[in-house]
Amino acid sequence: MAGAPEEVIEKYKTFEYKNADLEALLAKVSVDVSTWSKSRSLLYHAIQMARADEDYSTEEQKAVKKAAKLLKVEDDIALALNRLVETEEAVTALRKALLQTEVLA
Repeated sequence: MAGAPEEVIEKYKTFEYKNADLEALLAKVSVDVSTWSKSRSLLYHAIQMARADEDYSTEEQKAVKKAAKLLKVEDDIALALNRLVETEEAVTALRKALLQTEVLA
């Protein structure tokens, strides 16, 4: 968390995510850029985080679906965001294979 204020880092370290109220947290998120879709962007990043360990478990998929509902992201958009993340992963794997490297992200 380079550049984050110390108080933010401390809140992060002590945050009890297992007991967090997702609905209450999402309601507090605000944006000041009219062209940015808070709901879709949050869902996209939630999908990426859930897939980060290369094991997109059923429990994680259910949590992503719940988040989509709470964020009021339509089912077809949620599915498209899932497919987008899958496609990005596939492109990364293809690039690594073609260039014969594991260094490139």
